[in-house]
Formats: sequence, structure tokens, C-alpha cells
Amino acid sequence: MDANRLHHIFGDPRHNLGALERQYGGAEAAAEALEAMVKAAYENGVLSAHEGERYRQVFDVAGLVTLRCDIHEHMRALILVLDTPFFVLSEPSGHYRLSRLPAGHYTLKVWLSSQTTLARPVDLAPGSVVEANFP
Repeated sequence: MDANRLHHIFGDPRHNLGALERQYGGAEAAAEALEAMVKAAYENGVLSAHEGERYRQVFDVAGLVTLRCDIHEHMRALILVLDTPFFVLSEPSGHYRLSRLPAGHYTLKVWLSSQTTLARPVDLAPGSVVEANFP
């Protein structure tokens, strides 16, 4: 990676290229250091080698996973890991339908945001349909 390519990729002032150049003693040294970091990231599976290649991660503990980019504040994602096979995404209108649940007692939870989850008990008799609305 040459210094001109480094400026093209990291030319946005938010990337703080000047700090990298000062830290490594110039643009060429910063480019070499970044190239070594990127190579290490590929070798350790942090970055994918090909456009469109996907990184696979299995989450085996239920909970909320937050992904963030340290450079671009707008690049973030929330992943909700569930410990149940019974879930559904609501329609844009907020309507939802859970189908093929076995009879039993459940706690129906609605995840609104990373800070708001609503819950209510639901008893489902064999062959029945239950309507549960949330505010």
C-alpha cells in the first residue's frame, strides 16, 4: 500500500490520517504499518478477502450483541440472540403471527429496542388461537 493510496482511502478528516503519520513518522511508514495491520486482520479472520464474502459467527448465548465501527459512528448493528425456536418479526404495521406453537404456558416477549422489552403470560390450549396486543 503506497502513501497515495493511503490518502485516497483514509483521506476523510474523521479518519485522522495526520495522527497516523505523526505516530509512524510519515505517510510511507503509516502506509506500511496499516498494510501490516490489514494483513494480520485477514490472517486472523477479522476481515474477508473477497467482496461479498461473509464472516460467519455462531452465537451460543442468548442476549443482545452490539457491533460498532470505531471509525464510522453511523456503522453499528444490534443482533438479538434468542434461546427459543419460536419467534417472528412484526410487519411494518406492528402486526405479527406466531404459528405452530405447541399447547402450553408461555411468556410472550416483544422487543421494541435495546432498552425496551414488553412481556405478558399466554396460555395456549390445543388447537386454539390467542390474540395478544401490546401498547
